[in-house]
Amino acid sequence: MEVVAAIVILGLVAVSSMTASSSILWSAERARQNAEGDIVATRVLSEYEMSLASGFLVPDGASTSGTIEGIWASYDWSVSVDPVTREYRLWAIDVEVEWPTGSRRLGTRVFLP
Repeated sequence: MEVVAAIVILGLVAVSSMTASSSILWSAERARQNAEGDIVATRVLSEYEMSLASGFLVPDGASTSGTIEGIWASYDWSVSVDPVTREYRLWAIDVEVEWPTGSRRLGTRVFLP
């Protein structure tokens, strides 16, 4: 009888440890996707910020979207560059990155001298 109880307890421990490890793997995958989404958003935001500040991009209040080729092809991004209301020569750059299980938004303000 004690052997049967020990086997039952061992089975319960095995099932709960398998469930815990699958939850850990799922959480790790979500964390990886969030980190990659942050990388894509930061990259796109930096490109637009530098282009705008250096004069290569003329702000027009338009939106642009796209994807990055390669390993991040499942991440779609969109950018809007709009003037800040009642602020002379101050522009808002907002980036949104979306992937199948989530999204991330980043933004900044750029003053054009």
